[in-house]
Amino acid sequence: FIAAYEAERLYQLTRSAAEGKATTVTASSGMRVAFSEVTANTAFSGVLRKWLASEASTTKGNGGGDDTKNPDVALASFDLIVAEEDFAVLPNAAALMRTATTLVEKHLSSPKSASYLPYFPAAMKEAVEGQIKLLEEGTLQNADARKMFGEMARHASTFLESHWFEGFLGSDHYGYILDLKAKEGIVPKLDQFQVIRVLGEGGFGQVI
Repeated sequence: FIAAYEAERLYQLTRSAAEGKATTVTASSGMRVAFSEVTANTAFSGVLRKWLASEASTTKGNGGGDDTKNPDVALASFDLIVAEEDFAVLPNAAALMRTATTLVEKHLSSPKSASYLPYFPAAMKEAVEGQIKLLEEGTLQNADARKMFGEMARHASTFLESHWFEGFLGSDHYGYILDLKAKEGIVPKLDQFQVIRVLGEGGFGQVI
């Protein structure tokens, strides 16, 4: 009974001390994170996609025919950027051919597709289709084939940054990124942890 009582008391005291010393992390609401930093960070880009998806699901209409205001186009643009990163590391010609065909059908060739991207220049589309044909014929090296959607991904990034990023910076979702940024430089200290129990003990220390 005494051992159990003392253990509970130690736990409560440790928890109170840890809560009292807990670091409060905040970031300025006026802090601006660059678009390139958002897309380069998996956690940040996930927040951006979640916001784009929420815009696509809640916004009525398609921007009155203006592609720059169509949330479905914005979401598809983000998905193309991510798909291009995955495409660039595919292992062989068969996988490259299969995925390239899917991306073209999804984003480029069919205006009826929910993920169709209408703002790409015709010459850019023709260049990709020509590279797919060369890949099918076996005359395009895999290293070169992996780059075929690079220019489109950069074009999609410019589209998002120009027409949608400012809206994202003013959204509640952006607050999640500010919270993450504020915590990046925080290194937890030993006194911020709560001692619960000893799991094991050896000649050089304890596992708590």
